[in-house]
Amino acid sequence: MDPLETGGAEGAAGAAQQAGVPPAPWRLRGCAHASLWQVPLPGEAMRPAGGTRVAALAGRTLVVTVWARYTSAGTLAYDELIAATVLRGSGVLAPACTVGMAWVDDETAARGGRALWHIPKELGAFATQPSADAAYGEGGVFGAALSQDGRELAALRFEPGWRLPGRVRFPVWTIQHGEGGPVRTRCLVSGRLQQGTAHWRFAAEGPLGFLHGRKPLASARLDELSADFGV
Repeated sequence: MDPLETGGAEGAAGAAQQAGVPPAPWRLRGCAHASLWQVPLPGEAMRPAGGTRVAALAGRTLVVTVWARYTSAGTLAYDELIAATVLRGSGVLAPACTVGMAWVDDETAARGGRALWHIPKELGAFATQPSADAAYGEGGVFGAALSQDGRELAALRFEPGWRLPGRVRFPVWTIQHGEGGPVRTRCLVSGRLQQGTAHWRFAAEGPLGFLHGRKPLASARLDELSADFGV
């Protein structure tokens, strides 16, 4: 299936060459922590792509945050934090979202996200906190912080709970704003799912300030993560 519905495989390959990034698909490997939120409609930056509608619960928008580290076992190695609006009625029979904000610590990953999939990736500085009992993929407590221009934007401490046996596997679509219409990208995700408690901290005056002081509805970690993006 073409990674870009608007441009097809040839358009995606051309965009990759022009941006100087690996062509799709990107086969990313690592670990990710995700939380689901119920918030008032968070504003222009998080608005859904054209032709789609937000998923709501009790009149409030559903937003997901994902904190990931991709290792050298995949196409690129980098850290990432994204915030995405969950969609409904998006025309695909799978979970779908519009990524409104994203930060990475690798310039190639930032260029590729923007050029290939219209994901508005910015550069940020990621640091694992000394209080964490274990790093990504080791199954213990995890803590990390993201800053930009010397200012902390977000921090996470994840305390693991019960683990689902075996591996889970599911598709996810991103539907982004594009010049010629929505840009739809399919991602296949698999890993070992572990429920847990996520303690987030967001700068009240930062871009994720609409999540400041809130608690997520649910949180989980995917260990041994495989994320094939643009398939």
